Amino acid sequence: MQLAGLPCGICERSVMVDADATWCARCGAVLHRNCLQRADTICPSCRRVYDSPERHFVYSRFCPECMQLNDPPKTCCVACGAGTQWDTPTDYERFVKHMTQTARSRLLRGFAELGAGAMCLLALIAALAFTQPSFVALSMFLLGFMLLTVDGVGSIIRSKKIRKFIVSAPVKPISDSSGSPAAPPNSS
Repeated sequence: MQLAGLPCGICERSVMVDADATWCARCGAVLHRNCLQRADTICPSCRRVYDSPERHFVYSRFCPECMQLNDPPKTCCVACGAGTQWDTPTDYERFVKHMTQTARSRLLRGFAELGAGAMCLLALIAALAFTQPSFVALSMFLLGFMLLTVDGVGSIIRSKKIRKFIVSAPVKPISDSSGSPAAPPNSS
């Protein structure tokens, strides 16, 4: 959640840097961390004990970009820097739904490209069987077949990687011995 530029629910001054602020997970009120400490961790908006958003964060088991394992959970992938943290399980589910649609379309496109490559190969076989095609014509058929086949296989492989991400369950931060959530993992 981007907090910079939003007003603090206690002092009403704008938040300058995201790291200086947080929000109440119960009501969504944006608060400077210093203001919250001075208010004895009582949220001024819902007038209840402040509910830390870090308790509700969800981390993907795999990086959605490079499929690197995200264990232990971190906010960003160590390999490529992509975000692996969502504010709520609902945000994570929305992202997974989008990834599911992307995987389906890539898989369908992959099979369509393989089908077009097969048609190109059949045309090449027919040309060889019934005529004496030139070297240029043969080269074009063969090049078309190879390009469509490589694109099709690439799309299918990418869709399989996306499905690996989709079927992996999200990871919650590990709780400490008192049962309260541990501090959020760092991004390094």
